Amino acid sequence: MSWVIHLAGSNTTIHLEKCQIITLQPDRLRLELARRGWSAADLAREARISPPTVSAALAGRPIAAQSLVLIAGALSRGLVVPTIDVLLG
Repeated sequence: MSWVIHLAGSNTTIHLEKCQIITLQPDRLRLELARRGWSAADLAREARISPPTVSAALAGRPIAAQSLVLIAGALSRGLVVPTIDVLLG
């Protein structure tokens, strides 16, 4: 199984294989959590992944590509809190 991810605001496409291991940018993930007013536990619940997987991503450790897909899906469904977004921006 594989996934194709299109990055918003660009013409970049990423192809991921199920067994692929990737590393996220922890600061960017923290920013996205803050924009939604979410904790790491909130992300784990919304993405339906384990808290240790979220912890690994936030620490810059490798996670499975499938976890990235689940994280991206959860973040895309989560509403950005406008006031928080303005304060962070």
